[in-house]
Amino acid sequence: MTQLPSELPVCLKDVSPTITGAYSILLELERSISDEPDSRRLMYARILGYLILEGPSDQARVTVAQEVVSCLNDNDKLDLGKMYYDHYLRACMLLPLLVSHTPL
Repeated sequence: MTQLPSELPVCLKDVSPTITGAYSILLELERSISDEPDSRRLMYARILGYLILEGPSDQARVTVAQEVVSCLNDNDKLDLGKMYYDHYLRACMLLPLLVSHTPL
């Protein structure tokens, strides 16, 4: 997964100050764990950042940002990223496999 862009796009800064704060938190988290051998932790941090950058709507972006800001520590943030991976992203990755193997 690609490194988060170092700047939040201007159009997202205007959506909510929560987005700006959460994205800054995630950039710092990404920097702090970038040298760790466990690449899954880095992936979970980046998932949250990309959900803010590429979310399906402004409300979805704000919701993810609020969740990030409400986390008490970095492990909570990484658990949140893992939850999004396990329950949403992994399901989306499996969908083409299920569709291609479903009899008509």
